Amino acid sequence: MESVIRALGADGFVRVRLGIGRAAGVDPVDYVLRPFSAADLPTVETAVERAAEAIEWIVGGRLDEAMNEFNRDL
Repeated sequence: MESVIRALGADGFVRVRLGIGRAAGVDPVDYVLRPFSAADLPTVETAVERAAEAIEWIVGGRLDEAMNEFNRDL
């Protein structure tokens, strides 16, 4: 993220984030850098689909609505 901010010269842009949850007893860095397990794939697919939908709303000028709709736990 720091390199993106440096390249743009600003940090005032919309970000779409995907939460990772927490795996008990696993360092978050190790958790996010390892491949997805087969059991995780349906959750990942759903998260990516929701992120894509949120981006469509944002690009369509519906930022506030997108934040209200997508910034909640499922």
